This record gives sequence, structure tokens and C-alpha cells, in this order.
Amino acid sequence: MSFNLYRYFSGKQKWSLLLEALEYRISKRIPKDVRIKKTFLNRVFSSGIQLQEKNDDFLIDLPVNGKKNSFLLRKNSSDFEVFTQIILEEEYKPVVDLFNKLQIPINRFIDAGANAGFSSLYLSSYYPQAHFICLEPHPGNFAVLTRNISQNTEAGKFSLIQKALWNKHASLSGDNSFRDGKDWSFSVKEGESPGSKIEGITMNMLISENDLHEIDFLKIDIEGGEAQLFNQVELLASWIDKIKVMSIEIHDETKARFKIENTLQDFGFRLYNSGEITIAVNNKLVPLLRNK
Repeated sequence: MSFNLYRYFSGKQKWSLLLEALEYRISKRIPKDVRIKKTFLNRVFSSGIQLQEKNDDFLIDLPVNGKKNSFLLRKNSSDFEVFTQIILEEEYKPVVDLFNKLQIPINRFIDAGANAGFSSLYLSSYYPQAHFICLEPHPGNFAVLTRNISQNTEAGKFSLIQKALWNKHASLSGDNSFRDGKDWSFSVKEGESPGSKIEGITMNMLISENDLHEIDFLKIDIEGGEAQLFNQVELLASWIDKIKVMSIEIHDETKARFKIENTLQDFGFRLYNSGEITIAVNNKLVPLLRNK
């Protein structure tokens, strides 16, 4: 506001306006991660959600679909953003609704890019009979994934694999340069680097090692790796017909959205968009229900 306008306000009103301007300038100097953490904590406490401090972590007890869950979040990480998207805002509820609408029996999940395990735990609350295969290459994410799964589920229900989904069996290295560089943006690239050796495995390896004839749901959120996964059509043809439904977070930085969506349609998938994810349904395995 122009200082010329201040003459139209009383002394008390001027102080109020000055304080407002000062608060605004101070708030702009607060680091983004601090603002995100503050917003998250305000949302949690205002919703009456129980939160406990546990060393360098937060523990949140929150039911999903009536099933009790205890979620571990690292205090200084991107877990706040991921938890908000998946648990509080229910990013995968449209997937659940689609499963119900299409009357798909759900028994086998693959979660590629499982991060801290929130999406698999969310879906497990709706499909307690299903078996989950979770891939997560980031060491810190994988440690939290392991803790979250072990404290919420029965032994044997989840298979946790510290590897990255890739288009070939390869040695990879971690890359923290993607997007904001936080835990949820961890990506991989071909070639080893000192202190960072990650095994890249293919869908065919997963299918063979786990004796999978059909996969009910494949979730792909691999921070740009989807461009590599879809760049060789002949390799896709060897496994994609086994997938009933998949969701992909297509990162536009890769400039691969058009190719991925067109490739899926060429393989006989119909597409739905929901927020940041693209949901693809295999017409060969899941026919459209005309009466729905």
C-alpha cells in the first residue's frame, strides 16, 4: 500500500497496517521447508490427530478405512508432503473407487517408488488380503519404509526390495538433482558413482522372481525413471499385458507424457487422470462395464 494512503487511517489503524506488513515480510524470509512443516503440524493438530515425538521422528496414529495405522515420519524430510498427499488428501482413493466400480478382485500389488510406504499402507487398509511388492532404492526411504511396514502389517504380506525399477538390469547411482532434491525426489541414473550403487531391475525380473501371472495394480512413481521404462516398446510388450491397472506419476520435466500416454493407448489401455497421477486400465483384462 502506498504511504500516501496512510493519512486516511487513525494512529491505531496505522500501527495495525504496519504490523501486518512486517509480519508479511518476516514470513517471506522463513525457509520453505519450515513453512511446510508448520502448515502440516497446524493441520494435524486442528484435525485432532494424535502425534508423538520419537527421537528424530514423529509417530502418527490414524485409521484408514477403519484400520488402525501408525505412521512414522522423519522430522526433517519430505515425509510431511508425501503423508499429506497420500493419507490426508487420499491421493489413491480414486484408484480404490475405480477398483470397486469395475469389480476388480485385488490380490497382487507392485509399488515401484514406495518411498516411506504410505501408499501401500493406504491401499492395504482397503485390501487386507493382497500381497504387496515394494521397491524403493533410496537408503533412508527404504529404512523408514521397512519400519512403517513392520509396525503395521503381518509378516509375509509385504516383500520389500531395495532396488530401482528400470528398463534393463543395470548398475545405477543415486541422483539428488531432480526437482527439489528432497527424499521424495530421489532419482537414479545409469552408471555407478562413489558411495552410491543401486541395482536396477526390470518388470520381467520381478514377474519371474515372484511367479506373477497377472498383476492387479502397478503403481509407478519413480521420479523421471518412467521415461526410461517406456522408451523401448519391444520390452514393454513382454510384460505390459499382465497388468490389469496401473497408475503413473508422469513427471513433465522428462517431456515423456505424450509418448507414455500414447504407448499405453496403443497397448489397449484406457486412461483416466486424477490429480498428479494417470490411471491406465487394461481393456483386455478389465472390460468396461457398460451398465456402470
